[in-house]
Amino acid sequence: MELEEYSAQATDTHLLNYEVFVRDLEEVASNWSTMPVEERSHHQADFMYIWSLRKILGQTYQSHQLTRPQEERLAQLDQMLLAQASLMDQCFGFELAQVLVIFRWGTPLAQSSQPVRIETDTTSLNHLAQALALVN
Repeated sequence: MELEEYSAQATDTHLLNYEVFVRDLEEVASNWSTMPVEERSHHQADFMYIWSLRKILGQTYQSHQLTRPQEERLAQLDQMLLAQASLMDQCFGFELAQVLVIFRWGTPLAQSSQPVRIETDTTSLNHLAQALALVN
């Protein structure tokens, strides 16, 4: 589907799906180790779908197609996601560097001077530091 075809209603639906995912992440992570394989697979499939929606949300943000309330909601959800970055790794094998792709896709957080809390493990920080060292 072309980016231009996304209506405000479709964007609101994408934001709602993203919100449900982010809000449920802590509960999913708390049950992850005892979760049956089939249920894990279901959550993995949901994650891949939501992650593709998040990319679309970033594109709509960068093309200035979000309303101010939608931008604020996206920023809040991105902040919540970053605060749970370690859970993304625990459940889906997504390290911090992979979560930070939202800044390349587009996030209102990139324009904010507000502090952001990021929870991650030292392994992710080590990989991120190595990636940054390659840039310099």
